[in-house]
Amino acid sequence: MYRNAKNVGYYMIGSGSLSQLGDLLGVRRAAVKGPAVFFLDHFFEGKDLIAKLPVESKDMVVYVDSTDEPTTDSIDGYSDKVKAYLNGVVPCAMVAFGGGCVLDTCKCVGNLLTNPGKAENYQGWELVKNPAPYKIAVPTLSGTGSETSRTGIICNEAKEHQAGHEQRLYHVRAGAARPGPDRQRAAQPVFLHGYRHLHALL
Repeated sequence: MYRNAKNVGYYMIGSGSLSQLGDLLGVRRAAVKGPAVFFLDHFFEGKDLIAKLPVESKDMVVYVDSTDEPTTDSIDGYSDKVKAYLNGVVPCAMVAFGGGCVLDTCKCVGNLLTNPGKAENYQGWELVKNPAPYKIAVPTLSGTGSETSRTGIICNEAKEHQAGHEQRLYHVRAGAARPGPDRQRAAQPVFLHGYRHLHALL
């Protein structure tokens, strides 16, 4: 049987694309009663970006430390926090706003919300059995549009290797990419993306 690698379903690109995030989330909020979970690069903590995003009082905002690449331990830590906040409720959407570290963290945490165990249990091909919640990606670094993929690359420091959560059910549904003053100014090289797919891109 031939298997197609599904790509992101919705793209919003260009000036004003971020303003459509509220409409996209509105559809999700109507379909699923749980809160949205926002993953933002810690670069934006204390800045006015959060006031420009459609965050509601019941939503959760997680600031992801992007100083280093995400690890299995960091994914487990963020996953525990999100699970505790949700208390068994399914989120209407997970929104990642940042570079590759943030997008991959969001994808891997989403995976652990619907699959048992720890992050290291899913480093490999076709190990994820249950689809993660709906995900929206907003890349803020040049090149990170490629992070809208079926893969979340994380480091396993104990085993001294880097591998991804890869699964055909596991991709981003919508995304937005836009120029503007809120984008992070730094740029970084992006690798390992040729075979990776996301659900959505803003």
